[in-house]
Amino acid sequence: MPAAGLSPGGIADGQTFRISNLNSGVTEIYEFDDIVNNPGVATGNIAIPFVPTATVDDLTNAVALVISSGGTGVSAV
Repeated sequence: MPAAGLSPGGIADGQTFRISNLNSGVTEIYEFDDIVNNPGVATGNIAIPFVPTATVDDLTNAVALVISSGGTGVSAV
């Protein structure tokens, strides 16, 4: 997670990243979703919800929770 958090140079609504499990062949695309100002993600993407006042810790915890509950079989630590 960038130290800038939601500040300029940090995370922005709509940014995505991909995680692939090479053993299972499952790939998922995760998308940061500002649930206050611009709710919703692209079809097929998995939302990582955040609010504009989220801290770096809030964002990190949201990412870990969503990844761990995804279908890639990957656990965020």
